[in-house]
Amino acid sequence: MINKANFLASVPFFSLMKKMELERMAKQAQEHFFHDGDIIFNEGDNDRRLFIVVSGLVEVIKNLGTKKEKRLGTFGPSSYFGEMALIDDSPRSASAIAGEDETELIVLDKSKFTYMVQQLPDFSLAIMRKLAQRLRETNIQRVSE
Repeated sequence: MINKANFLASVPFFSLMKKMELERMAKQAQEHFFHDGDIIFNEGDNDRRLFIVVSGLVEVIKNLGTKKEKRLGTFGPSSYFGEMALIDDSPRSASAIAGEDETELIVLDKSKFTYMVQQLPDFSLAIMRKLAQRLRETNIQRVSE
């Protein structure tokens, strides 16, 4: 069993958060374990959770199981994915699959995230900064392709 607050402090998405905020979030988050090939969520699902990889790997794939299947990314320890589901109400844009046995994830659902945003204004600002940073990185990547 990991100390979730300490682990979250090492994750870039949460690096701007204060210790008290991390401890509150750790209490709200849950740990989930997956085996190689397990589907975490499917493209089109109305899943509203953020995932943080503690151990193992997660593959994010567009058009899973079709001729147009495309691997969008691989996430390892201290990576996070699914953050947009906490902000908008759009269906998942890709599928996520465990890439190794004993893939451990910390999961925060939208209702718990919303509670954190309402109770902790500094948390909200830290999250907005990280989302803006990821969006900038995506824009730079698209321009260079």
